[in-house]
Amino acid sequence: MASIINEDDVLLFYFSGNGQNFDQQHHLILSDDFISTNELIKKLEKVPAKSKVVFLDCCYSGNYSIEDPVNPEVNQMIADFQGKGYAVFSSSNAEQVSYGHPDKPISIFTSFLCETFENKLIVKKGRVSLKDIHKLVNIYLDVWNKRNPTLQQNPIFKRNMEGTIFFKVDDYKPFNTVKIYFESNQYIIYEVEPVHTGKCKRYGVKVILKEPLSFEEISKVSIEIRDKIKTAEGYKNQRSSERWNGKLANIVWIYFGFDESDMKRGNFIWHTTWCDDNQNKDWWYNIDGSNKFIIKDTHFNVHAYYESLKTLNQDNTGNKEELMLAVKEISRTMLKSAEEVISLYNEYTNGLISEAKFG
Repeated sequence: MASIINEDDVLLFYFSGNGQNFDQQHHLILSDDFISTNELIKKLEKVPAKSKVVFLDCCYSGNYSIEDPVNPEVNQMIADFQGKGYAVFSSSNAEQVSYGHPDKPISIFTSFLCETFENKLIVKKGRVSLKDIHKLVNIYLDVWNKRNPTLQQNPIFKRNMEGTIFFKVDDYKPFNTVKIYFESNQYIIYEVEPVHTGKCKRYGVKVILKEPLSFEEISKVSIEIRDKIKTAEGYKNQRSSERWNGKLANIVWIYFGFDESDMKRGNFIWHTTWCDDNQNKDWWYNIDGSNKFIIKDTHFNVHAYYESLKTLNQDNTGNKEELMLAVKEISRTMLKSAEEVISLYNEYTNGLISEAKFG
């Protein structure tokens, strides 16, 4: 394999058969020999493929160890180490046998893994992640264990890779949302984002003010924008389009700023809220007398931090090279911390550490 694989490949190794513990180590039992599982993992690790996944569907297969991941360098891009390394997914823990399926000519683990591969619900943007495969197989086996207490199997998942692996399973065509732009003498509708739910058709609108306006004038502008957006047909996916096409919006939030940097940074001086009579207006129109109030039937929420955040952004703006270096260092530290937490959580879900130690 090493002679035909390059660094961009993903290597999948799948073993379904007999496994046994002896000499305090797990071994894969073949018809004419046996192989140390830890030695096999070490050999596969040396294969030049960026990502390796080992599936072990055999008895006592959770009895293996992995090495700690290599920390990314500061000057590495996230894409360079995303998915780099290996993961091992075993059908049972170190003390459990791995059962055959009572109704199929395959094992329980392989059966649930096949069901997972065919489940369309875990396909996101045409891809399936190893993380979601692991999660769904765990759910299937958890249900199985509850229904079959004498045939318990607790799969073990360990990895030394950063992040996860994505497998392309379908062509992905992004849903083309409607672009809404409008400019008047007083304001610019910069962006309209559909944030619909199953129960409400909702829009978030970003607006650049071209001149200072009083609250009374903002109220008038808000009503004008609301009337334009109520009939808008913008959606993020086909399901949402089918649900809400041709219907009026139930809720419209309008966020005001003074320039494009406010729009990109999400720093707004205030926002207004409108909802129809079917919504809980006591909730959406709550007031506190200081930052939340109503003027001419328009509910305002003043963002008291606007000026300080704008000053903070201006005072902490550097050149591109300095910014990239700082972001990479912060990202590296965050990713390292996140990986440590995920690794600890996996140990907890694998049943290798207690809840008290995890906490």
